[in-house]
Amino acid sequence: MKNREAIQRVISLYGLGIQSDDIGVSNRHAYSILKSNRSDLLSQKVKKKQVVSTYSYQILPCVQLETVPAIQCPEIKNTNALILRSKYPIPETLVSMDKHLITVTSLDGSVVYSTVGYKNKTYSAGKYTKASPKVYLSPNGYLYISNTLSLDAVTVIGVFKDPIAASTYPQFCNPNKSCMSYLDYDFPVDGDLERVLVQMSADELINNFKKGQRDFQNNSKDDTVKG
Repeated sequence: MKNREAIQRVISLYGLGIQSDDIGVSNRHAYSILKSNRSDLLSQKVKKKQVVSTYSYQILPCVQLETVPAIQCPEIKNTNALILRSKYPIPETLVSMDKHLITVTSLDGSVVYSTVGYKNKTYSAGKYTKASPKVYLSPNGYLYISNTLSLDAVTVIGVFKDPIAASTYPQFCNPNKSCMSYLDYDFPVDGDLERVLVQMSADELINNFKKGQRDFQNNSKDDTVKG
């Protein structure tokens, strides 16, 4: 499902629900509601230990890395070392059991790097250790990779809270920016959640509209009494 289809389905149901010609909902606002409810529904699946399907995952195929002082990563003990860090913050991901729902691999997918959860702060950096590379996604959004300085880029696969942010993330291997409209990007969500998500989002817009009407009527009554 593309963003365009998801948004149109929500706005269509919203129009039926309010029975008014003055719909007044922008595509961006409808997308924002969809995005928020998608995160909520997927988070519920995670909490219930249900499988999140591959349809909800997105791929950042070529995340550029740069060498920085390890002190920039507060979880590193050896502050005299160097460490690899993504050039740009990674789009916010869903979290399960103190771990982000991401997998980090080599560009060809042949190597999967171990991911360290947030609460694990026992890691060293750079050339001072012979341990295998480990990945840490810091609260500041940057991806850090310890125990190696030889990587230029990695692939990140994850469930991101904002699909557009993931779709438009800078790609080191193909730096040319896409001219595609955000409406034409995929809206990744489990198939069993599509209908629930669309209805849930339309209902939220309808309830907000009705609440706005009630507030307007109450304010009008107050003005009449004062007059």
